[in-house]
Amino acid sequence: MPDFKWILKMAMRDFRKNLSRLLLFVSSIVVGIAALVAIGSFGENLVKDIDNQAKELLGADLVLENNKPLGDQALDSVAIQLASEVNFASMVAF
Repeated sequence: MPDFKWILKMAMRDFRKNLSRLLLFVSSIVVGIAALVAIGSFGENLVKDIDNQAKELLGADLVLENNKPLGDQALDSVAIQLASEVNFASMVAF
């Protein structure tokens, strides 16, 4: 097992010799982490905004989603006007 004191000593010696390389390394790590956080935050905010606007565009208080068709009993229990939507997966080949 390597001696961590020796590894730390060699790393500090190398960092003192090449301070500009150390600053470049640290700044690139900081910029990379900041970019990942910004992209993740932007994606989450985008999904939230789309969900909020979808509620307004749908004009509905209740949305029922199911992979299988809803039965008549489920539709009759709601007993209001409803808008039906059918989604399907498709592929395009070029």
